[in-house]
This record gives sequence, C-alpha cells and structure tokens, in this order.
Amino acid sequence: MTANQTYVLEQIIDKGRKLKQVKYKMTSRIQFKDNDEVVNIRTIQALRNLGYFIDIDRGFKEYFYSADALVKEIDGETKKDQYSLDCSYYNKSFSNVNDLINDIIRSGMDPNYEITWNGVPTTEMASDFIVA
Repeated sequence: MTANQTYVLEQIIDKGRKLKQVKYKMTSRIQFKDNDEVVNIRTIQALRNLGYFIDIDRGFKEYFYSADALVKEIDGETKKDQYSLDCSYYNKSFSNVNDLINDIIRSGMDPNYEITWNGVPTTEMASDFIVA
C-alpha cells in the first residue's frame, strides 16, 4: 500500500473525514468535504481494488466504490458502472476502462476526451491510457 493510500484511509477511517466531488474548471475532482484537499482518483480506485468501501458525495446522487463493482443507486435501482467519453457524438459505454480504450484505438476515435464513469467526469483523459 502506498503512502497516499494509507493517508486517505487514515483520514477516512480514523478521523471520519468525508469525500466529495466538486466541479473544477472544465472537469471535476475529488476532495475532502472539510477543506479543499484534493484526493487523486487513482488512489481511490486502488483502494477499491484492495477491497475498501469508499463513499463519495457527488451532490445530488451518492455513488459508492466497492470491491466487486462500481455501482450507483437511482430510485432504489442498482446499476453497474459504465465508462465512456465526455463527447457528444461518442455513445458507446463499457464496463471497464480497458475495453473503452481498446474501442477508441480500434475505431480511430480521438482519445483527447475525458473519461466518464456513469456520466460523471473522472478527470482522466483517454489519451493518458494509450501507450505508443
């Protein structure tokens, strides 16, 4: 476990701090509710992969990170996570980022768009996942 992961866990578990997603410039970011301290989304994803349950307040909807799958509840209905691009003409979605990136490469889609998770921007560009 990295120092960042340990720090975030200590803040959430030991100190009871909460996370929120806020709009930032043309995108969004995750930060602690009690101040503007930013938390890297990859740290959250790594903790999720380790089996930790992390709650993030996204304003009008609550989204949950779990070890099995990313899910969201809307009107009591649970839906699996879907990754796509923040692009008006790209209407495909995938259950994982790897499949999304593979489709972008195969189809020739411009990778200079932000990846979305269930329609919420993740602050990560698809081009960040493509290695030449």
